[in-house]
Amino acid sequence: MKTTAINYLKGISKEKDFEMTAVEILDYKLIILYMYRSRDGDFSTFLRSLESVIQKVQARNKWLILCSDWNIIFMQESVRLHDMQELWSLHNLVNIVRSPTRVTKDRVSLTDAIITNKDNIGELATVMDWGYSDHKAKILQLNVKTIVRKCRKIKSQQYSEKSIEEFKCLLNNESWQEGFQTSEVNSALRVFMDIFGYYFNITFPYKLINLSTTYNSKWITKGTKNSSKRRLFRIQERGNLAFQEKHRLI
Repeated sequence: MKTTAINYLKGISKEKDFEMTAVEILDYKLIILYMYRSRDGDFSTFLRSLESVIQKVQARNKWLILCSDWNIIFMQESVRLHDMQELWSLHNLVNIVRSPTRVTKDRVSLTDAIITNKDNIGELATVMDWGYSDHKAKILQLNVKTIVRKCRKIKSQQYSEKSIEEFKCLLNNESWQEGFQTSEVNSALRVFMDIFGYYFNITFPYKLINLSTTYNSKWITKGTKNSSKRRLFRIQERGNLAFQEKHRLI
């Protein structure tokens, strides 16, 4: 999956009022933005910045997904919520999170949203309690076309313990006599490199191979996997089967 930073949105973020990070998935012309507004952030600044971002993205005919924690309660009517809903409607956008995203002993609220184009709505976002945060996770399934890429082939030399041992054996059995017969340093070096290169190329010949498209997530460390297993064990103790199935997807 090819991604890129979005330069034309730089400089819009403002601490507390409108904090934002964004990435474009090139294969699908999809832009995903995460935005945060602090409780004491200026709402007017936030609304102006939000409209500016939406206009810049839609002017480039991109599919837009806005993920947010704006500290606005979506389950309670307010002037601020009404102003935002009017802005979404003006740009053919809609919130697809309809279930509470935060549940405490004292209250149930929906403060996190996923805003996207009305034309691209498949299903509403699913809200799941992973147990990692006081904010529940939002899961969005996207209906996208499969990208078919041509298989790339490259010439490469392959190495193995066996071939390395064979190479060392060939070098060990070589007399190197031709190199000792000359007193000129550069000539001796050329002889050495010719012999060395000859054995190297016959032991490690170039082969045409398919370029691997497998991506190993470097951030998934052994510690991350062990932590996930421990959490899954605690989930199993609670007997929440639906939770278990979702957790195994990680």
